[in-house]
Amino acid sequence: MTSLDPKGWAHLDLYDMLGVDALSEPKELESAWRKFALKHHPDKAAKDEEDSVLKLFHQGRIAKDILSDPASKTIYDEARAARVRKSQLHANINAERRKLVEDLERREQLAKRRKLGLTPDYDGLSEEEAMARKVEYERLIAIGNKMKEDTIARMTAERRRMREDRKKAKHSEPIDPVSPNFPIVLNMPNPQLMPPLQSKPDVDRLVKARFKRNTVTESVDTPEVRTLFSVFGPIESVACLKDKKIRVPDSNTKIDVGTCGIMFKSIAGAYDAVNEWENKKQVDSLWEEFITVSWGGRKEPDCIARVRNGEETPELTIDERAMIRLKIVLQQKKEKKEKKGN
Repeated sequence: MTSLDPKGWAHLDLYDMLGVDALSEPKELESAWRKFALKHHPDKAAKDEEDSVLKLFHQGRIAKDILSDPASKTIYDEARAARVRKSQLHANINAERRKLVEDLERREQLAKRRKLGLTPDYDGLSEEEAMARKVEYERLIAIGNKMKEDTIARMTAERRRMREDRKKAKHSEPIDPVSPNFPIVLNMPNPQLMPPLQSKPDVDRLVKARFKRNTVTESVDTPEVRTLFSVFGPIESVACLKDKKIRVPDSNTKIDVGTCGIMFKSIAGAYDAVNEWENKKQVDSLWEEFITVSWGGRKEPDCIARVRNGEETPELTIDERAMIRLKIVLQQKKEKKEKKGN
């Protein structure tokens, strides 16, 4: 065994210094040392590098002596491994400590915003900016509600006037259709006051999703829900409601549940979301936290049944009908295959 203390050199990687590994044969070690000595010999060093080259050459000789002696090599390997484990442990502790601090700060910020009545949509803003945005949002909601009430009032008044005009016309003297006084258009309503014709009700495109609120989903907000559900089709809007505590069936335990509404731009996207969301669990573990994804109108739209029965669906575009029909056929094939398997 060499007179050197192998433990004292555990801070250096002697194997890397000579370009060998722990399984290298003595001949390979000797060859590596010769190459090292030729490359780093002090006689070849420039004057301004003599000290550093001499130090490196000395370390290389010590590395060769320690690794050439089996007993010294064993002591060095054990000391080096212990040092690496200790360094890795410190790195893991620091990373864990950093994560705990970041989680604590995020939870405190989230709790403060929820106390102010702010949803996660406002993350990234100061309290003043978030509050101003919320006030502006509520102002726009109030304006929208007022416009809706005014429109309903005008439509109600117009319909009342139309009914009164029809009653008057019914009790008036009949007019000869041949007469030039026969009215061609009688009591036509103002087109601007008539409600727009909707090819498909909004509720038919609405999907309601519920998920467990826990450490996995604590950051799930409107943008993330939009991203998550966009795989089923283009989305018009997303709204996240306030979390609620719901009792677990057959238990006294209550859990926090998040609820959100997703308005798709087409019924085909909504149909895909309701029928395919469970299959996404194999792709993204976040879907495991979702409890239900169902129709916003609490039942499947009537047009879906008509597509299934081959009936006419004037409220659907050709592309929507074709997409829904394709999904129905694929679902039926899947169900038949599962029945055969059982």
